[in-house]
Amino acid sequence: MNGVATLPARARPTCQALAADLRPLFEARRLFRRPDSLAAAIADPVSARAAARSLLQSVVPFEARAGGAMPAPPQAVELREIVPTRGACADIVYLHGGGLVFHDVDLFRPVLEQIGRAAQRGVYALDYPKAPEQEPRATIQAIGLALRRYASATGRPFILAGDSIGGLLALHFALTAPAGCLARLVLIYPALNVQDECHFESYDKFGSGYMLDADFMGWFRALARGGLPEAFDPLRLTDAELDRLPPLFIASAECDVLADEAAAFARDLERRGQPLSHRVHLGMPHDFLLYGRRSACAAGAIEELIAACFA
Repeated sequence: MNGVATLPARARPTCQALAADLRPLFEARRLFRRPDSLAAAIADPVSARAAARSLLQSVVPFEARAGGAMPAPPQAVELREIVPTRGACADIVYLHGGGLVFHDVDLFRPVLEQIGRAAQRGVYALDYPKAPEQEPRATIQAIGLALRRYASATGRPFILAGDSIGGLLALHFALTAPAGCLARLVLIYPALNVQDECHFESYDKFGSGYMLDADFMGWFRALARGGLPEAFDPLRLTDAELDRLPPLFIASAECDVLADEAAAFARDLERRGQPLSHRVHLGMPHDFLLYGRRSACAAGAIEELIAACFA
C-alpha cells in the first residue's frame, strides 16, 4: 500500500512543538477561553456554535449559505455535492468532525474543494443534525442510511473519509457496510477511544490550548458513545471486524489530544497483520485541515495528506 507506514512510538520522529505560524492564533485562543466554556456550551449550544463559528470565520474564510448569518443545523441528514463526479475515479464522501455538536459542510467546503481538485475525484459531504438538541443515535443511524443509499444509487465503490468524530462514524459504517461498497477508508485525526477505558499521554500534553480541549472531548465522546452500539470499541476490534475493513489510511496530528489513540489503533492493527498507511503530521494541531489559508505549515500538511490518502 502506498503511503507512510506507522512506526512504533519509540521510533517515530517527533518535534513536540506547534508549528511556528500557528502559535499566535493558539496563544490568542488560550487568552480568551473561559474557565466555564464547557458548562456554557452544554447549557447553550446555539450560542457556543455561534462563538465557534465567529472564531473560525476569522481564520477560515468560507461562504455560508445564509448570507453570512449563522445557519441553523439541518433537521435531517443532507448529502451535498462539493465537486462533481469525475470519470471512473472513485468519489469521496466526507463526514465532518465537530464532536456531533459543532461545524458544518460550509466550513469544510474550501478544503474539500481542494482535495477534489488535487485528487481529480468527485467529493460529496454529509451535513447532519447536531447534538445535544438532536439525539445522537437517530443521527448516526440516519448517516448510515444515507451512505447506504448513496452506495446503492451509484453502484460503485467510493472512498469514505472523516475527521475527528467524523472519522469514528466513518469507521463504524465501514464495519457494517455492504461488502465491496468502500474503495478506501480515510481517518483524519480520528476519535477512537470511544469507551474511555484508556488514558493516553497526549491528553496531558495537548489537553488545553490546542483547539480540541480534553474536557470538550470528554463531552463529545459521551455523546458518540450514547449513539453507537454498546459493544463498539475501535481499540478492541475483533478479527471478524478487521476482515471487513477496506484499505485503510490514517492521518493524525502530532499536537492533538487524539494523537496517541490513533497511534495505538494503528499499532494494534499492524500487530495483527492488517495493512494500513499511517502518517503523523508533525507540529500540527487538531483541525489543521481548516487552517490551510492561514498557515503555510498547515497548507503543506494538507498537501501531504491529499497525496498520501486520496491520490
